[in-house]
Amino acid sequence: MRNISKFLSLVAGASLLLSVNSCKEDFLEVEYPDILPSDFMGTSDQEAENGIFGCYKMMLPSSQAGDWGLKPNLFLGCHPTMDTQATGWDVDWTVQNWGPNSPELGQAWNHVYHAISRCNDYLQVLEESTEISEKTKTNLTAEARALRGFFYHWLAQAFGRVPMLGTGETYLEVPEKAKAESDAAMWDFIIDDLKAAAADLQWEPRNKEYGRATKGMALAYLADSYMWKAVRCNEPALYAEAKKIYEEIIESKTYDLLPSFSLLYEPNTTFWNKETIWAEVLDERDSYANGEYGSFMHLKWYTGCKATGGWGTLFLSWEWYLCYEKGDRRRDASACVGPVDKLRADYPDAVSDYCYGQNPFVFDTITSPLATHYQFKEESGMAPCVWSMKYWREPLSWSCNQPHANIYYMRFSNVLLNYAECCFRTNDAAKGWAAIDRVRDRAFGDREKELKGQDKKYVDYYIFKYNQSGKAGADRAAKVMTQYPLTFLEKGNDHPRAEQYYSDYAKGTTPENKIANNKAFTSDDWVVAIGTEYRKEFNAEWCLCPALVRLGFIKDHLDVSYAMNQNPNSDPDNPHVNRAKEFDPNRMLMPIPQDEISRNPLLEQNEAYK
Repeated sequence: MRNISKFLSLVAGASLLLSVNSCKEDFLEVEYPDILPSDFMGTSDQEAENGIFGCYKMMLPSSQAGDWGLKPNLFLGCHPTMDTQATGWDVDWTVQNWGPNSPELGQAWNHVYHAISRCNDYLQVLEESTEISEKTKTNLTAEARALRGFFYHWLAQAFGRVPMLGTGETYLEVPEKAKAESDAAMWDFIIDDLKAAAADLQWEPRNKEYGRATKGMALAYLADSYMWKAVRCNEPALYAEAKKIYEEIIESKTYDLLPSFSLLYEPNTTFWNKETIWAEVLDERDSYANGEYGSFMHLKWYTGCKATGGWGTLFLSWEWYLCYEKGDRRRDASACVGPVDKLRADYPDAVSDYCYGQNPFVFDTITSPLATHYQFKEESGMAPCVWSMKYWREPLSWSCNQPHANIYYMRFSNVLLNYAECCFRTNDAAKGWAAIDRVRDRAFGDREKELKGQDKKYVDYYIFKYNQSGKAGADRAAKVMTQYPLTFLEKGNDHPRAEQYYSDYAKGTTPENKIANNKAFTSDDWVVAIGTEYRKEFNAEWCLCPALVRLGFIKDHLDVSYAMNQNPNSDPDNPHVNRAKEFDPNRMLMPIPQDEISRNPLLEQNEAYK
């Protein structure tokens, strides 16, 4: 009989113990066995309900996978697009230097198969139990299959064909297993999981516990899986299937875009918001001393500017920063820049009153020898002086707890842009352009008038955090936040319709094409539109690279946005990042980790790495 960690059955009971026994100081001083038999979860509805938390726990940072939720997700999901940058050994992920021995790949593989194994054990218990009610079995089976579908989807888009362990199988019982016999077989397995889950899940999370899998989550990944299968198996008819599913999600009215793009990253108010379909949500209490849930997820430190105390793990490229149209609010909500004098001279429309030389959310002025340079030099290399504000919205101080963080895996804007692609691929262009325009209208502030008078609920939190950080001093009076840094507009900024704009942008004739030397794209206008909107909407979010690969835009994007050797000598007065390698489409599938090849002789390495 297999055994599992006691956590699987007891973690959910902790809150119940607290509520019943909190008046006793010794309420947790009871003896529990370290190991429980796996079928213990099948002894009652309550134990089954407790047990699924072991599967959900794998959505969170883990000691087995280091920084799951940042690394490897950033490295696989963003760096290959070059819109995110790095220094030190992380540079390998921006220049296609990853390989079978890259440690992040092994960590990711182990973490995801650990999650799948938990789901498989759990599903077998549900299947074999005679003590669990049918209603509870149905609910829990749907959630576990949705989770397994999510993790397999992540593996499949990253590595291509992988071994498919089914219910009751883990690598302990089946240490040697070949890849799925075909891409079609693999995607059919994932599609079956997600289709079955969607049939039994509801739009709202069960028990109103946000973080549980829902019908919307299962449907969104089901539609995305049909799109991947269409690409990998050359079955274009599947776009029509995906389109119907996206229409079901949209027409359900369950999800909507938030009125302001900036609110997606608020550290206090917007978790499991109307736009969230699936996310990894980290709570503020997750601090360095608080164990697994937060000790591997120092997002503000990873993404903050080193000159103000950050670690410099994540930088953004000037090629990304300068691709935005004037008036697009997403850039100022996403990034701040060093005080680069040449930026004012070379790209005057790109200078932001809010984010030039400062992070307005944390009252930090970016001061260092950056004033005349597009790049700055760290001990481990050159990097653009552009930093993400999606995650760095609290002071870089150990006096503060780790902030809340939404690590988005699927947002409603993903659904709208994927739906647009399905419309174009099924000869329904008008609906495709309309879906893109819905995303763009929010980007230019058309709905921010809905937030009039709501500044205070955001501002008070930032003032509290600034005081908590211990940074309030003699200059405090000059640094009191009186309104939301990105002032909510009463009227959106003027902007052209997507079809009109991208007709020009694809030809290289808009002001935003200057950074790419006005070079034209070779893709259809609608492909350029969806790919570029993905770049603007999802910078430093883990869906970016997979979406550009699946769309077929990644090569065109790199060839135009990042021409070869644009900054070969790392000239700090040159806004371009250095690109010295030709694009290799075969490397868009990651290598199977070498340790897995060694342990499992039935595994074959992916073609580009043999």
